[in-house]
Amino acid sequence: MPHAHVIKTAFNAGEWSPIMEGRVDLEKYGMACRQLQNYLITPQGPIVSRPGTQYIATAKSSATNVYLRPFIFSNTQAYVLEFGQYYLRFYKDGAQIESGDLPYELATPWPASKIPSLQFAQTGDVMYIAHPDYPAYKLTRYDHASWNLAAITWTDGPYIDMAPDSIKYITPSATSGTGITLTASYNGSYTQFGTYGGTLGTPEAVLTTTRQFLAYLFEAPTQGKIHTVKLNIITASAAADLATAYLYASDGAKATGSPLATSDTQDFNVTGEKTFTFSTAHEMTADADYAIIIGIATPDDLITIDVVTDDTDYVSGYAATATGAVTALSSRDWRIEVEYQPTGLAELFEAGHVGSLWRLRHTGKSVQRKMDAVGEYTAADIFYGAFNVDLTPSPSDGWVGRAVLEQSKNRVSWFSIAEFHSSTRQSFFETEPNMYYRCRITGRQNGNATLTISQAETWGVVRITAVTDGSHAVGDVVVKLGAASATPFYREGAFSAKRGYPRGLMLHDDRLCFFGTSYQPYSMWRSWSGDYENFIPGGDTDAQADTFTLSALSNGIQWIRPALNPILGTIGEEARLVVQKSEPMSASNPPTLDIQSTEGSAQNIVPIKIGPVLVFADRSRYKLLELAYSLETDSVTPSDLTLFAPSIMTGGIVEFAYAAKPHSNLMCVRSDGVMPCLTLYRKESVMGWSRIVSDGLDGKIESVCSIPSSLGDTAGHDEIWMVVARTVGETTTRFIERMADNSTASSLTDFVCLDCAVVYSGAADTVFTGYDHLEGEEISVCADGRYVGDFTVDQGAITLEEAASDVCAGLKYTCICEPVPLEAGLVPGTAQALKKKIAEVTLRLLDTVGGKIGPDEAKLHPIPLTALGADPLTLVSGDYRIPWHGQWEQDGRILIVQDEPYPSTILAAIITVTTNG
Repeated sequence: MPHAHVIKTAFNAGEWSPIMEGRVDLEKYGMACRQLQNYLITPQGPIVSRPGTQYIATAKSSATNVYLRPFIFSNTQAYVLEFGQYYLRFYKDGAQIESGDLPYELATPWPASKIPSLQFAQTGDVMYIAHPDYPAYKLTRYDHASWNLAAITWTDGPYIDMAPDSIKYITPSATSGTGITLTASYNGSYTQFGTYGGTLGTPEAVLTTTRQFLAYLFEAPTQGKIHTVKLNIITASAAADLATAYLYASDGAKATGSPLATSDTQDFNVTGEKTFTFSTAHEMTADADYAIIIGIATPDDLITIDVVTDDTDYVSGYAATATGAVTALSSRDWRIEVEYQPTGLAELFEAGHVGSLWRLRHTGKSVQRKMDAVGEYTAADIFYGAFNVDLTPSPSDGWVGRAVLEQSKNRVSWFSIAEFHSSTRQSFFETEPNMYYRCRITGRQNGNATLTISQAETWGVVRITAVTDGSHAVGDVVVKLGAASATPFYREGAFSAKRGYPRGLMLHDDRLCFFGTSYQPYSMWRSWSGDYENFIPGGDTDAQADTFTLSALSNGIQWIRPALNPILGTIGEEARLVVQKSEPMSASNPPTLDIQSTEGSAQNIVPIKIGPVLVFADRSRYKLLELAYSLETDSVTPSDLTLFAPSIMTGGIVEFAYAAKPHSNLMCVRSDGVMPCLTLYRKESVMGWSRIVSDGLDGKIESVCSIPSSLGDTAGHDEIWMVVARTVGETTTRFIERMADNSTASSLTDFVCLDCAVVYSGAADTVFTGYDHLEGEEISVCADGRYVGDFTVDQGAITLEEAASDVCAGLKYTCICEPVPLEAGLVPGTAQALKKKIAEVTLRLLDTVGGKIGPDEAKLHPIPLTALGADPLTLVSGDYRIPWHGQWEQDGRILIVQDEPYPSTILAAIITVTTNG
């Protein structure tokens, strides 16, 4: 029978799902594994047992989930942030930051359930934080134990669009100060109501010689006045029969008393629409009952009025036999339209407007003075937004001189910002509220000139602090108002509890960009260039704040990531923002939407940039995709990183983090507490998955983040931090743990191969403390590099039988490598589905101690700690030949296991196999 010596030179195709076990034709089949648990893939091909984790701290509260997020100022100043139920804690250099022997902590507005939806954008010592249900916040670092978290206080903007031809006015009670009142009232335009738009029914002859009046009963929708009443004549009178519309007060059943208002007259001698106009209409009370009576002299013929289809829901089908007497005629309604001018108070404000900005426009202003002496100046006044400065020389005496425009915050210290010599007009734009301006003559040789500072319109801003009712709100003036008079020109802030808050944010083109409120899910708001918290509208420069609405999207924006052409994702599509000019995006160079794919993105998982590609979770959370630019198609094309291992995401992705050093690992937290790990080196065609499991004390990994290390030998590597929920006693406790860096270990005492471990190095002793977090639990102990057994924690301490100076104690975990079924031993043809028998296996090891290997879990052959002749116990490298006691089987299964707290690196496996063809 044929036999072969097969060498598996690499394992870096990673774990493949069972669905791939028939694809022996693929080049990477021989590098794949059925299982790869707690081994990390190296880009060179070998696999390395993952480092253990070091216990850092116990989360403040284990009753709710806890999440870790990075704050990276630089490679030497990087922090881990612990977000929990309404609190925030900090870590640096492998330890929790304390103040006064207590964990340093800030209060936050977010419950634990909202934290996964937070999005972050950082610049230097400032991190901006967005959540769709909360105002945007700013986290600022001043020192290791000095931070500040506060909601961003916007001065002016951004805003939703101004309602055109608004019938609602706002009147401020004052132009400045705190606690002013904003009153909303109706004015200007008209609104319509009635049944004129109802379904056409059979016309009905309602005006006859015995029935000279037609009635329509209604309830006034608001305080206001009737402007017109319209109805449609189907059959007209032959003679000139003039009709008039009257407005009566009503008790809901009939009209009584004298008319309140009377319209013009209309002749019913032709068919068609008839409009009755009330030039002076009575002011009606909101919600009061009224009746419109159409009165006509005795018609010469029957006059038929259009009606709507019978409907018992309508109550306006009335006719009258005399003024003041209204009786039901039929179950039909007249097709009638009332044009109504609301007056009085309007419903505009809601409780959700508290905290929002309102921008009010009034008529502009100017200051002017004719001057002919050095030192003279115009009056000082506040100019905000766009304004102009004019120098107009006297036409008769030939002006020769110089004037300057000056600004001041306090009207004491003045600073020159522009100079004028001859007849000129210059435009300016001020983004600082409450800035004073004046013009001053600084030089004169002849004549005089008039200096004018003017603006066509003034905008003021009020921040609402309370809502009294729908018509009244109380607020503080942020930017002085132009007048304390009613104005229909106002803009409501885009961010509020009423309109929603931005779902996410990014920094791009030196701007802070927010996007996606519940009211405007397709919009993006960008700050002034270089001024991240300035969203003041207006300006005539490409640096001004701008708003873009991406209406071509089918779904609200979930995320946007910065790039030359920013990429965004929704639950149904991914797209690029492309500008037409080879210039930065701006109001004069707006973006267009270029849909790239329709995979759809998971909510609350922001993509990660790995080199030139963007990695994101699809909306099912079961696939991880990368978006990479294709020069051939000039597009960003998605490819599935889980194509060969779809089952690796069982349960769905919760969050992920990327550690570039040392092995380019993307850690993905699953909902069941397992953490799939992708090693990704595209240039070397390396893409392989393994699974990190930390199941000691029912451990479940719930959150992960990565920061660059600045500690000693590990500097330059990225640290992996995790929240792990473990059952201590009968209580779920959440631990903050950091994965050790075993890559720099040179002796067994340097390795950490236990989870939730505490490491001691110092004077030899037998009693070791610091294990309060594992009180009452049995933990494994390595003393001076040797596993010495399991010990129970008692009063936070363990006691060894022999003294040791280097101790690592924690929870065991198991590393498993099972290659895919062998494809070897039969030429030509395939070995699949044929019986195989393995004669022996040789493992090529590097810096390894112990381990097991066998055909299955029940027949694991231990690799002696001195397998390669090393004595005493030490790190060894070389080939270890294992006699095999397997049976004839189809798979030719090989299982490599490391379940002791020692390092294990598998370089290759040489297999002698016989195949029964």
